[in-house]
Amino acid sequence: MLLLALHVLFGVTGIMAMLVAHTRLKSTIDTPYYSHLHWQIVTFWVALSGYVVAVWVWNQTSLLWPVWLVTGFVTYRLLVNLHHWLASLAITRTI
Repeated sequence: MLLLALHVLFGVTGIMAMLVAHTRLKSTIDTPYYSHLHWQIVTFWVALSGYVVAVWVWNQTSLLWPVWLVTGFVTYRLLVNLHHWLASLAITRTI
């Protein structure tokens, strides 16, 4: 989760987090942590596509708010993940 959280400062850490999450996903089946890894994987792919669109909008129109919107979405998802992880609970929601 820390690697994904640092993606704002260093983009490569998000990619490293996804490599770890994808390789560890099968070993966490039937544990609460399976839902956490799945949550992080979904967060990464939605954020990546959101950042691509946001940066394109920024380049075309000079509007910066879409980039902040995606960053806020990622922050929300990371905080939900952290809350459930600290409580050792599975994440049962999709958004």
